[in-house]
Amino acid sequence: HPQSEACLAWNDPIVGIEWPLPTGVQPNMNAKDTAGLSWDKAPKF
Repeated sequence: HPQSEACLAWNDPIVGIEWPLPTGVQPNMNAKDTAGLSWDKAPKF
């Protein structure tokens, strides 16, 4: 149900996941994931 979907930004500093990517490399993501919201702006349930 696309109207109720939400996506969190993959690199949000509040979440603090340390992804094993080389410095300067960005992951290859689809448009939905690229548009992920920051923790502060993401809806909470």
